Amino acid sequence: MLNIAKLISSFIKNFIKIIFYRKNYMLMRINGNSMEPNFHESELYLVNKKIEHTTLRRFQVIILFCHIHSKYHIKRILGIPNDIIKLDKEHLFLNGKKIRKVSNPQKIKFIYELDNKCFFITSDNQLLFGKSCDSIKNGPINERDITGIII
Repeated sequence: MLNIAKLISSFIKNFIKIIFYRKNYMLMRINGNSMEPNFHESELYLVNKKIEHTTLRRFQVIILFCHIHSKYHIKRILGIPNDIIKLDKEHLFLNGKKIRKVSNPQKIKFIYELDNKCFFITSDNQLLFGKSCDSIKNGPINERDITGIII
């Protein structure tokens, strides 16, 4: 059962954090559909800009600055430092373990051994596989490009 009081309390706490700690938090509007079906275009999300890169976890949703487009993107962390990510014709592997079958019409293949400051990020929208501005298209990202995490 949904606890309305708890939901309202959480909203108020986050709102107060935004008001009093603006340097640590920001609101971000989603542009594009690369994170569909989980995050939708034009929705607003609260971003925690005060992050410790060593605490970032696999499958966490982040905001990063893209130097190619000179704008911010929202993506999901798939590979963390020291992971090995491999893509063959139709499977994505993480540290030698098959994690998902993918539609790969462009026949993209790669293997990345992430160093201790790199992350492998992906989009949630599988229809944009290899077309979105993520690590499948552009390779791993450096930790310094991660701006914050979605709360």
